[in-house]
Amino acid sequence: MTRAVTIRVEGRPPTPNARRHWRGIATDNAHWKEVGRRATIAALPAGWRPLDRCRMTVLFIVPDHRDRDDDNLIAAQKPCLDGIVRGGAILDDSRRVIVEREYLGQEYRKGESATVYTITEAP
Repeated sequence: MTRAVTIRVEGRPPTPNARRHWRGIATDNAHWKEVGRRATIAALPAGWRPLDRCRMTVLFIVPDHRDRDDDNLIAAQKPCLDGIVRGGAILDDSRRVIVEREYLGQEYRKGESATVYTITEAP
């Protein structure tokens, strides 16, 4: 039986285009790693063992119809993905572990801002 988990990380980390002071970047990254870790722990079923090979889909939930650059949304997710690793869903965020990634784009839901990761065990 193939194991799978869906992790919803609420909010949106700053994109690489955000104008932030260099001191604030580390603080922001630490915050979003923790947000990702907590979302992962909340989503994992009891007894979950980190996957050593998986497929991952990523869906961005956006609160309005403003056009966003997919590349910036993807790049901004690095701290959240590190939090998913720390939370124990997968062993690492390398290509060796995540053998396939699919970005499903943006879905409008009024007033919501989140990123939804679906992680499925790969053979």
